[in-house]
Amino acid sequence: VVAGLGLTGQACVRFLTAQPVKVSAWDTRENLNIPESVNVPVILGEPPAAFWSDVDLLILSPGINPQLAAVQHASQAGVEIIGDVELFARLNDVPAFGITGSNGKTTVTLLLTHILKENGKAVIEAGNVGTPVLDTLSMSLDAIVLELSSFQLETTSSLKLQAGAILNISDDHLDRHGDMQRYLDAKQRIFLHCDTAIVWRGQAETRPTTPVRDIVLY
Repeated sequence: VVAGLGLTGQACVRFLTAQPVKVSAWDTRENLNIPESVNVPVILGEPPAAFWSDVDLLILSPGINPQLAAVQHASQAGVEIIGDVELFARLNDVPAFGITGSNGKTTVTLLLTHILKENGKAVIEAGNVGTPVLDTLSMSLDAIVLELSSFQLETTSSLKLQAGAILNISDDHLDRHGDMQRYLDAKQRIFLHCDTAIVWRGQAETRPTTPVRDIVLY
């Protein structure tokens, strides 16, 4: 099941309908003009109680809060819950770089993409800016530069990165995460399977709290 039919959700539906799996979609909005490109069964509003009984995997769009009651019901029913970035991570074999932080993510993502292109690399920006991550899986690339929000990172567990950075941390999205520690924990997931951490020496919160092979300070 794909949760949310914004641009990310539509990209997930597009990718999954090309795979040998049974796909449906769910959107929290009770009134929604379903995009013509979405040609799978769609549930709107609150799913019925038995909806999750035959579901294996729920892919959350970044705008869907994992603490939402329906998502918790899915978890209690034994459904695995991930996001599109985690699904990408399980299938991707192209070197990837990850950028997160409270401010400046897009600028740095586009700058790194530009630098790599100027050095003759076939590279694309994806994730929170540019191309949906799942769309990159069919491309012939030397590298992918990912802009990653805390909403995207909180549902990842196996994202492998050549290098990753938390640019900075300030109070943000606390209405979603609840408190600063949960927000920090989401950001720190960028370093779970990261070879090199790029760290701003001016803020301790940008340093990895899990082991990485190398740390570069700036």
